[in-house]
Amino acid sequence: MIIFYPSLYLAVPLFMFVMVAQASILPYFPLLGFVPQAGLLVALSWGLLRGVEEGAWWGFLAGLAIDLFSYGPFGVSAAILVLVVVIATYLQEVVVTERYVLPSLLAMGATLFYYTMYALMGRILGYETVFVVGDDLLTVLFLHGFLIMPVYWTLYGIERALWPQSVEL
Repeated sequence: MIIFYPSLYLAVPLFMFVMVAQASILPYFPLLGFVPQAGLLVALSWGLLRGVEEGAWWGFLAGLAIDLFSYGPFGVSAAILVLVVVIATYLQEVVVTERYVLPSLLAMGATLFYYTMYALMGRILGYETVFVVGDDLLTVLFLHGFLIMPVYWTLYGIERALWPQSVEL
């Protein structure tokens, strides 16, 4: 049985906006020489906030949006982002929930895993892929570790506004 989450009504237009911005605006303003993977950061943030099931759906939608704007193998980003978000969300559930350092560490690990799996799957499917190594890889990891915080806290505010927590006295 497929469970449909109301947050998916937010996810589709959000990812289309994020991916259009990533494809058309962000390349003109690279940070430390790189364009961040905004879809990865948004899907990961939502998964950390709302749990494995919603995170997996958001990862799938983010991956489809990434695939629509890339010339890589279609569906690979969707499959990898589902796996990345599910693993990161499970890791967050195992570790004590902490909203300041843990999202950054998980974003760095998720970025490393995403790029590794994407390069591997691209090679298996016969596409030319370039894997970022050395100082460039560290730069991308720290960039995503830093950038997830504003994304995470923005989505945290949206999530609290749309689904307020009940308070008991």
